[in-house]
Amino acid sequence: MMYLYFFVKWLVLSLILMFTAWLVPGIEVKNLGSAFLAAAVIGLLNTFIKPLLLMINLPTNPIIITVLALVVNALLLLLASYIVPGFKINGFLPAVVGVVVMTIVTVLISMI
Repeated sequence: MMYLYFFVKWLVLSLILMFTAWLVPGIEVKNLGSAFLAAAVIGLLNTFIKPLLLMINLPTNPIIITVLALVVNALLLLLASYIVPGFKINGFLPAVVGVVVMTIVTVLISMI
């Protein structure tokens, strides 16, 4: 059952990534296979690197934490685009807009 949950979450993140690429200029996903691979890489980066980067900002206020989380997520998305063939982000601004779109879509989906 745990594997099914993991697979469905991976599939949904891949589809959200495809939707974000369709919506945001500057983000390109070549095909569904690239989206699957990018979603896996993003998941791994979020699991292992993001907590280390966010620990830098422990004793600050909520606004700074929110901005830092946005920047860290955008940087991780950019890093994933360098790793995954067929997944390309043309700069920091499309990465930030992409993170915002992905977050909004994820929240809306989780409300269902």
